[in-house]
Amino acid sequence: MKQNKKLINLVKKLNENQIKINYYGTNSPDKLKKLFAVGVEFPLVDKVAEMMEVAKEHGIHPAKPEY
Repeated sequence: MKQNKKLINLVKKLNENQIKINYYGTNSPDKLKKLFAVGVEFPLVDKVAEMMEVAKEHGIHPAKPEY
């Protein structure tokens, strides 16, 4: 719990200063949900197909390439 509060405060401070946040890495759907909830914008994952299901729940959809 203490670590979660620390992450929340750090993400808040970074967002207040217009800093975009990459997070490496997770392949846990639960952790990914928490990262999105606190404001992490770019979580890096290995299991892309599985994690896209969580991303879709947060309004993030795969990009369609345009050539």
